[in-house]
Amino acid sequence: SGKAMAPLCHIGIDDYVTAINAKRMGNSRMLPSPSQYGDVVSMARLMFDDVVAWKALNSHIANEFPYQLCDSFTVSGKLYRECKKLLDGFCRFGFLLKKENRYYFTDKKAKSYVYNYGLWLELFVYIKAKEIYSEVGCGFLIDWTGDDGVNTQDNEIDVIILHRSVPLFISCKMTRPEAADVYEVGFLARRFGGASARYA
Repeated sequence: SGKAMAPLCHIGIDDYVTAINAKRMGNSRMLPSPSQYGDVVSMARLMFDDVVAWKALNSHIANEFPYQLCDSFTVSGKLYRECKKLLDGFCRFGFLLKKENRYYFTDKKAKSYVYNYGLWLELFVYIKAKEIYSEVGCGFLIDWTGDDGVNTQDNEIDVIILHRSVPLFISCKMTRPEAADVYEVGFLARRFGGASARYA
């Protein structure tokens, strides 16, 4: 007759997690607010344009300034000249504040971002995916045995997307992927989707 019989509802990520008797543990990182999306994407693009400089800057900060003890850092000499564009970007987009010759983190979230080399690709993919898909997660943690009463964070999915009830996993690497990385994606996909899971 052409009349609607019933509304069609797509299932969500939490529905999948429940169906496989697992438990969602939340996110492994602090995600940006929608108002920060533009700044994160712009900063990530600067890093993608000069991955070598970002690697050098991130290594300098992580090795010379212990995370727990640090609220600021310095960069000088050749490294400063090579990374000035990135440092200026961090300040322009609100992650760092420069006072004299020191750089200060604007908040805890910004600090966690600056210390994490590979996080920026994950955040970039996450934000861009949210422009297209209705349900997207980043740093998605699953406890595979959700009925055992133990809150273990066994596995992390970098970016998860639900598209028309089909879950898609994306593994993000800022370095050349290794065989173990491909195996990890395949393992998570099979564990989540069973025999019908596919990975590439």
